[in-house]
Amino acid sequence: MLLFTDNVLIIKIPENYDVESVTPVFDKHDGNRLIWDGTLYHGFARGEPALILSRKIISQETLLIAAIIMFLISGYSVILWKKRHAQPYIMKDVNLLDLSLSRERTFRGMKR
Repeated sequence: MLLFTDNVLIIKIPENYDVESVTPVFDKHDGNRLIWDGTLYHGFARGEPALILSRKIISQETLLIAAIIMFLISGYSVILWKKRHAQPYIMKDVNLLDLSLSRERTFRGMKR
């Protein structure tokens, strides 16, 4: 295949695919497009350009976001579990009437 000076060959890489290898090396890489410019590259050998693509399973950004979400959900779950299983504070063996009387006695003693 020949490229003339006014021609450009552009191969668009599908989303969720990575380029493993390219022959010959492209002139420009613009996002998901590989570009061979006719002013820089004039011809390809038989079977060129050749590409080997691999499918992305999970991108690193997606994996990071999922890990953060899982961390937040687990933390929130622990907080809810602790709130539901917390023992209420119960005052045992305290007679409020006795407390008020002892305070009253203390105040009477201070006034004298």
